Amino acid sequence: MHQFTIENLQTDYYTNYTNEAIIKFRVLDVSNSSVPVLPDSMIFSHNGTSIDSADYSTRILSDNTIETTFDTALMLLSTDSHDIGITISKTGFIASYTENDAKSSVSLSVLPIVTEIGIINSVSSINYNNQTTVSFRLVDTNHSTHLTGANFEVHVDIEGVEITSHGEDSGLYFFVLTVHEPSLSSVNIFLNITKEGYVAKQNYLLTSIGINPGSTQTSTLPPDEVVPTYVYILIAFFTAIIIGGSTFYVIQRRRSTALGEKKVIYKHINSIYQSVISLKKLIVVHTETSLPIYEMDFSSEIAVDPTLISGFLQAVSTIGGEMIGVEGGGVKRIDYQSFTVTSTVGGSFIIHTFSDGELYELIENRLSKIAQWFTLMFGSSVENWDGSTELFRLNKVGITEKIMGDIFLWFFYPLVITIKGVENLENMEALEKRIFKFIQESDISTISRILDILDDLELEETLIVLVDLVDKQYIKPNYDAYDIVTIRL
Repeated sequence: MHQFTIENLQTDYYTNYTNEAIIKFRVLDVSNSSVPVLPDSMIFSHNGTSIDSADYSTRILSDNTIETTFDTALMLLSTDSHDIGITISKTGFIASYTENDAKSSVSLSVLPIVTEIGIINSVSSINYNNQTTVSFRLVDTNHSTHLTGANFEVHVDIEGVEITSHGEDSGLYFFVLTVHEPSLSSVNIFLNITKEGYVAKQNYLLTSIGINPGSTQTSTLPPDEVVPTYVYILIAFFTAIIIGGSTFYVIQRRRSTALGEKKVIYKHINSIYQSVISLKKLIVVHTETSLPIYEMDFSSEIAVDPTLISGFLQAVSTIGGEMIGVEGGGVKRIDYQSFTVTSTVGGSFIIHTFSDGELYELIENRLSKIAQWFTLMFGSSVENWDGSTELFRLNKVGITEKIMGDIFLWFFYPLVITIKGVENLENMEALEKRIFKFIQESDISTISRILDILDDLELEETLIVLVDLVDKQYIKPNYDAYDIVTIRL
């Protein structure tokens, strides 16, 4: 009689909601130098209850590793940590003198999926005592599909404007905005939306609409036309970057202010722009172990030497909290080699950025919020972390979009003209038309190139107009033009 046991290749597994989950293990003949053997039968359980054989499939790899794939959708697994039990039996083998079957278990964490919002129909402005219908879709960024059946509510930030009705039609979410005679000239519309298995959005700035005295102006739901899902994702990503915080709707509210105020706006935008183009590398580090879990290299003529990075992380792990201010969190800066390293702390994670100089305060604040977001999303999963980056690989898309959106990386990308821009060309001012024409005729039209080629224009006004054109969605970044970052996990 031989003794056998189960060897788990790892004890913790992660997958996104409704995705497949794969676990791997071997059955070893302990009595014969732990040679892998094949079982006669296998039984799997979920939190102590047997799993139906239709909910999983098994295959044997070349080294006798047993790979089992579970369909978490059929198993109806919620976003939580689940215990997957393994029971193996084999003729002529025992697990111990008291147990015939070998038993083991692994932990399977099902993670919520990140979503994005794609606005399908809206208006840039509305007149007093009128109403308009705004519609949008909720996009599953993991499966590139739009979602139905979400619960949502909408609210606004001023009096004199109300949401009079809302609903859903086969995944097209809509609401009616009624405007009376408010005292302010624009309204910001916020969205709370939830769906089981997906990361909720709370107080999400959906859009901003200008308000003008005048005659009737209405909008209806768009015709029932098929729009590719990737368009929703691009629209959602672009919208999140432009209106994902207070920065740009403050700019929109002040667009028609006096010259002195415009200079303040220009200084604000230019500071963001200068910080973005100075970034060379971003690293997310697990606080307790000082191990990097995510790296982002920005395209640049100045390469950041990997040995320099490893040396820096070694120094951080040595001097630790004193340099980065772990106690109480916050932002710290040091000069390291030829770079300024900015370190922002957010609980279980620290973000280090390498740049040519100090970052603008807004960028630092955004990095701090990203670090806090990492802790919110992954903090409980790394309390007893074994160093595996599988969890972060699974969420690569969501992590990357979060970072790119929050620190305004659209400044790097070439700009292209939208259909909405073409339709409004005749109503544009002279400077807007000149920028528009340059983008039409140029192969490369990043903000840097526009400012460089159109050097006879006033810098402040040109930069403000460029941001405003993007804000109005007359032009947009072409994210498919090139990969601006290299991701390492």
